[in-house]
Amino acid sequence: MPHSVAGIAPNAQQRVSCLRTKMGITEKVRGYNKAYYQKNRERLKEYMRIYYKQYRTIHPERIKRAHRKYNSSNPEKVAAAKRKYKYGLSPEGYDALMKQQGSACAICKTPNWADYPPHVDHDHKSGRVRGILCRCCNVAIGLIKDNPKTARTLADYLERNATVE
Repeated sequence: MPHSVAGIAPNAQQRVSCLRTKMGITEKVRGYNKAYYQKNRERLKEYMRIYYKQYRTIHPERIKRAHRKYNSSNPEKVAAAKRKYKYGLSPEGYDALMKQQGSACAICKTPNWADYPPHVDHDHKSGRVRGILCRCCNVAIGLIKDNPKTARTLADYLERNATVE
């Protein structure tokens, strides 16, 4: 006997769906559902908000696993979303900035992004994006706490004590 769904033989299922289509029941049901949804939209949204909140508290490992799976399979999308969220930098803006810098670090001009991804440098007070840096330059700016005076003093120190080759 052919496999059946919900205890209904395949021919009977075809007859029922054909009958529904002939009678226009499918369209009526769709229209009813749409009208019901529009009438109760806010109540249904609130219900779903509560439902998903409860689901997340009951199944945190499922949620984490789904996030990890998505993040590992879509690293470019995740990176672009983080840049948009943290810095307000759209993918087009990021690409334009990279093109403007010649796809290299804004400070040391290294084009090598193989070891670590590029870092978006920004002013911590205003939030304004200044450029894209390699990991080393980004860490250096962080260590001198974005202080231009300290950077000049550091450069002077290095120039005074440079080894002559």
